[in-house]
Amino acid sequence: MVVGFRFLEIDVEVVFETGCEPISDLLAFCFSNLKEASNATFRPSSSKESLRYRVIRGKSISKPEKKTLAGYRLELPTGEICPAEDEGELLFLFEKDFTTRSQLLRSDLLFVHAAALGWKDRATLLVGDPGAGKSTAGTGSVRRPT
Repeated sequence: MVVGFRFLEIDVEVVFETGCEPISDLLAFCFSNLKEASNATFRPSSSKESLRYRVIRGKSISKPEKKTLAGYRLELPTGEICPAEDEGELLFLFEKDFTTRSQLLRSDLLFVHAAALGWKDRATLLVGDPGAGKSTAGTGSVRRPT
């Protein structure tokens, strides 16, 4: 099964080959707001190079502290294989790799690691290193109805 995305804002095309419908559905759900097409009939553009990823169901992973039946392998566009214990780690690995490759493909754009807060016609970016508390500060700034 092939799931494709065209990230129109940065003009980058991503193609996933999965052998697992739940993973295809997960990818389509997570990136539905960023894509032009996402379905089994997706055809990559012949006019540009696509970032191609492949998701492979893994085997049981045994660790001293636990045993899990989850497990995936994400094949990157370079052919490198990255193991992922579960769906969350699979998405994390993809997003990390995709962000880096997008920056290399589109060096004319500025990529910022930030949280965005908007109010009326204004916006603020909270910029910081991973783990600095941007999401926590952003979530804490949301006023809840009383």
